[in-house]
Amino acid sequence: SKVAAEDCNLLMSQGFKVIKTISSGTYGRVYHITHPELGEVAAKVVDNEKFDLNEWNVAGVMNQESIQMCPYIIQKFLAKQFESSTVLLMNYANLKPLTSLVRNSNEQISINLLRVIMYQLLQGVRILHSANLVHGNLNLDNILMHCSDPSKGALLKIAGFSVAQEVSKDKLVSSAGILQYKAPELLTNDKRGNNKIDRWSVGLIMFELKMKRFPFHAGSLTELKNNIGKVIPRPTELITAEQEEEMPISGYDYNKRDSNQDKDHYWSLLLGLLQRDPQKRVSAESALRHPFFSKTNMPPSQKLIIQVNPIET
Repeated sequence: SKVAAEDCNLLMSQGFKVIKTISSGTYGRVYHITHPELGEVAAKVVDNEKFDLNEWNVAGVMNQESIQMCPYIIQKFLAKQFESSTVLLMNYANLKPLTSLVRNSNEQISINLLRVIMYQLLQGVRILHSANLVHGNLNLDNILMHCSDPSKGALLKIAGFSVAQEVSKDKLVSSAGILQYKAPELLTNDKRGNNKIDRWSVGLIMFELKMKRFPFHAGSLTELKNNIGKVIPRPTELITAEQEEEMPISGYDYNKRDSNQDKDHYWSLLLGLLQRDPQKRVSAESALRHPFFSKTNMPPSQKLIIQVNPIET
């Protein structure tokens, strides 16, 4: 397209080689590019008339050391405005987003694999919230995976910060995120919330990764409003067995069969994240202290990686 050709010319004029288009949407176009000094990076190109100054401000907040040091957040490290468009450079993630784990496999993800995914996601969200950022659009498509060494497994990378906002403790924000992921408080007349809207999204992601569906039907706003207040029944997949044999295993097994304790801990944490009352909704920091993540249940820290089958890049 004409737009893509203009983007490529602009990037090439800055010394980049464009490898492929990663995505294109209302928030701009994202390209996989290389540079002699920077190596493999991703470039987001946004038309200046559509560029939201808020995104520039958020990129500034993300320069904080705590965010720069967090391995679970896509880092934006350069932003430059040109005559008709703005270019944001960020880390390139070489695997598909978490969506692929839900759509590509008929088998359920084991709770042991889910535990490591949720640990990384909650650590990233904890750091964002401690920097007073609300992501506002957490969903499976915005959580990428990156693997620098196949023998070491993958790390999650939270991306998609185009509607993120910096908030003070008492300020409320509106959300432009996907309808299905909207927290109950965003469906009220006020239509605003704080970082607790991200906690709700994390709960939905946790449910969706395990069950491969949403906890309630949300085909339209009316349907979502009608269903979001209903009690979520415990899925049959999480019914505990009356008798179970615990198989002793050495090391952390990503394919371990879910035990009764796994199922109970999973369900307990999930209900804490999917509290309809935002005041009762568990924070990322508290969630990480839940028995679901107790030391005896977690792999050793150096093995805290996601073992995924090779996903086409």
